[in-house]
Amino acid sequence: QTENRNTYFALFPSILGIYYLIINLIEVNIGKINIEDIQFLTIIVLFILSFGIYMNIIYS
Repeated sequence: QTENRNTYFALFPSILGIYYLIINLIEVNIGKINIEDIQFLTIIVLFILSFGIYMNIIYS
């Protein structure tokens, strides 16, 4: 049961980060986004991914 919880804590933020990354790439290709927005969203994506790794370490 604990292994399932660890997998959940690790996968959910990672899936969220990948989702934001794909959305950002689509918007960049369309041309709706500035360079500053790309930098800000990259920081958010990296924070979400690192949070997932952190939760996986804490609950392992």
